Amino acid sequence: MLSKFLNAPKLRRYEEDGRHATWLELFFDLVLVAAIAQVGHLLINVDTLSDALTYVGLFWIIFWVWCGHTVYSTRFDTDDPIFRILTFLNMFALIVMAIEVHNAAHGHGLIFGIAYLSSRMVLIALLARAYIHVKEAKKIIKIYLVGFGTGALVWALSLFFHGPKIYWLWAISLGFEALIPWYIWKSQNEMKNINAEHIPERFGLFTIIVLGENIFAVVMGLENLVWNINATLIAALSFIMAASIWWIYFQHTERAIGQIKLGSGQLISIAIFLYFLELSHWAQVP
Repeated sequence: MLSKFLNAPKLRRYEEDGRHATWLELFFDLVLVAAIAQVGHLLINVDTLSDALTYVGLFWIIFWVWCGHTVYSTRFDTDDPIFRILTFLNMFALIVMAIEVHNAAHGHGLIFGIAYLSSRMVLIALLARAYIHVKEAKKIIKIYLVGFGTGALVWALSLFFHGPKIYWLWAISLGFEALIPWYIWKSQNEMKNINAEHIPERFGLFTIIVLGENIFAVVMGLENLVWNINATLIAALSFIMAASIWWIYFQHTERAIGQIKLGSGQLISIAIFLYFLELSHWAQVP
């Protein structure tokens, strides 16, 4: 009876067309934007290089959660109750991370660390499920399981430390995990590539949401101003900046979709990370 409601993971081929973002993926994006907004607030008090590096590191941790879930969904999304429940757990972990990000930035990273570890365990559980059902992708999934499992283990060890040591272990864990897609890219497996249409679409949809959040930040920053020439210019230039970013980004995105091979997805992930980093900075500028 239960099997009627469950769909075993299957590999969505690199060449497969017609893969579009699901409602659940869009919901996940909204939760992530809330987390990124919380990290963006840290910019207000950035005075030193150490503060800046802390901000970038926390931003990358949250963005890395989104990357892992997005790439998995692109390849193995089943949209059945198990996948939905695990995705909701991942979203809840992100919410806890968003709440605790300020504490993590000031040396109190235990709850934040537990939340991130929970998110990694959700991803590992999803990969383990795919490993059981998707025979043709077992080789690649095994690399992910071993690599992300090792990264999660290092992260778990960090929870027993205090002070700067915990952040060094976090950096080691993230650095090791970031090498996994590169290692897979160097393999000769034909399934090393990710979908060249769906991934840009996912980044594009996320960009729209982030731009909307930035527009909201500008509106909140101007709500108490008296409408005069200066206020009008600020409002107009802020919107023109958002519209220009949209124009430039999506003009190139439309040209690139389906025309390039994304490989392991690392290069575009890093580029989008830097792009979102700048958008988040813009949202905090008075």
